[in-house]
Amino acid sequence: MKSFFASFFGTLFAIALVIIGGFLLLIGIISLIGSSNKGPTVENKSVLVIDLSVPISDAPAELNTSELISELSGQENQRVTPARSSAQYLPGDH
Repeated sequence: MKSFFASFFGTLFAIALVIIGGFLLLIGIISLIGSSNKGPTVENKSVLVIDLSVPISDAPAELNTSELISELSGQENQRVTPARSSAQYLPGDH
């Protein structure tokens, strides 16, 4: 009989926990939907002003893989100089 009550109340507690967790999850989802950014609002008789003194690019930026790798690895602004370009060649050393 002791095992029966332990199983009964354990199951009852688990069901209550699932219901409360589901309710809290539902409230969280509803609050996220309600607070989502709807974007800017444009009022009536608004005017769009475009500054044509600045170049406007209609092509995507070029992807430089070496810069991307250095940014992802945390080595920003560190340039690696090849050994041959920094070495000095003396006359007669061929």
